[in-house]
Amino acid sequence: MAFKVLKSGLATTVQDAGREGYYNVGIPLSGALDQYSFRAANLLVGNEENTAVLECALMGPDLEFQRDAVIAVTGAEMAPKLNGTPASRNEAIAVKAGTVVSFGIMRIGARAYIGVAAASTCR
Repeated sequence: MAFKVLKSGLATTVQDAGREGYYNVGIPLSGALDQYSFRAANLLVGNEENTAVLECALMGPDLEFQRDAVIAVTGAEMAPKLNGTPASRNEAIAVKAGTVVSFGIMRIGARAYIGVAAASTCR
């Protein structure tokens, strides 16, 4: 695991692209609510676009990274902080092992996405 969850945020879940083709047996598509931001987070960190991400509702988590990784935050305006220092959204951010990445309350929007790629898997 690339990180340890210190605080989960208000409603942080793991989401992917959903399950197509099973509605006839009662399984809805589900998956990330904002498919564009979900895919953008993955592409920014070099993941396949359907890789699972963290979907945050209204308030983000606090994560302590256990190893080097690359993250991207997309969707609602939820600014990341690395050890208390503000970082950018909508771009790849290198995170060193031991760094605490925290997020506050969303200023605009309701869902933000955190894409994560461990450094050993980054392209």
